[in-house]
Amino acid sequence: EEFRWRVEGALEPLRLRIKGVVIGPTFQFDVPQLKLGSISYGFLTTCDVVLSNTSEIPMTYRLRVPGEGPSPPPATPTPTPGKAQRNKEFEIIPHSGTLPPNFHQNIRINFIPALVKTYSTALVVDVHEVGKEVFSLPISAKSVVSPITLLTPLLDFGRCFIQHPYARNVELLNDSNLPVRYEMSPQVNQRALLYLTPHPRGVIKPHST
Repeated sequence: EEFRWRVEGALEPLRLRIKGVVIGPTFQFDVPQLKLGSISYGFLTTCDVVLSNTSEIPMTYRLRVPGEGPSPPPATPTPTPGKAQRNKEFEIIPHSGTLPPNFHQNIRINFIPALVKTYSTALVVDVHEVGKEVFSLPISAKSVVSPITLLTPLLDFGRCFIQHPYARNVELLNDSNLPVRYEMSPQVNQRALLYLTPHPRGVIKPHST
């Protein structure tokens, strides 16, 4: 910008030039990306990052994960109450706020994958009066279902007397490093062979039965 003043009797006006660059607040995360690795389908995974305002002015921000998949499957943990955003698979706490100059904010991200797939997405930052998706923090994860095996693949009842009940136990084994959720299908036709369990559904922890 240039301002001019006319001075009576002067041949040239007085000139004042104002020069500068208008920028938004500067900020950064404490990690270059979020690598969650292999995680269990339908289970809660939590990670933390730190958002720092490195400028001399306040920064009003909003965090989100664009293009999420469907809602998480049932029997998942209840979303944490408070100033959080639960939009399908991701919960961001807090998902918005104002950072004073040279301050930081701890951000918690709760993730419950609703699909068995490889995730490649990002945590994006919208800055008020600056723009949307000013910055994006890459997020990668692989949602898997751990295999369940039977410790007793064959039930041998041997010789059985007629009209006399016999019972055998079956154990399910999760030999992976991740938890897995199981559910027994209801038995429609009650024939001579019945199965009963006090826990028709539940979670098998890693390397346990």
